[in-house]
Amino acid sequence: MKFSYLPACSFACFAAALVGTFAVSLASADAAPPSNWRVLASQTVATGSSRTTIRIPGSNRYRQIQLCTRNAPIRLSNYTFRFDNGRQQSVRVNTRINTGGCSRAINLTNPPRRIDRVDLAYQPIPRGTRAPQIRVVGR
Repeated sequence: MKFSYLPACSFACFAAALVGTFAVSLASADAAPPSNWRVLASQTVATGSSRTTIRIPGSNRYRQIQLCTRNAPIRLSNYTFRFDNGRQQSVRVNTRINTGGCSRAINLTNPPRRIDRVDLAYQPIPRGTRAPQIRVVGR
């Protein structure tokens, strides 16, 4: 069958556009934030302090944890997960988390684990009058 009424590149252009659309849809699916992360607890930290403890309510168990900040940036030195069985996992990060950003995902040892609390060592970065709010998210 001959398609004399179509320009020469029509089929090739159509195929390329279809492949391109498929590739873009795959890339955008990977770029979307994961929907299976949930907020475990949040706490506004004092700007004059350098340590805080965030208690994690509930009995759910998690494999990965992230710390996110709102209202103001902070510089995390380290944090320690305290588990329900008395054990702990310390993470040294020494990184800045900008407003609206999150730390890297931390894999918990021997997952899934029930987290009792998170102890943070940080330095608030002065910016305006708002204190940073730290959110602990997990999956």
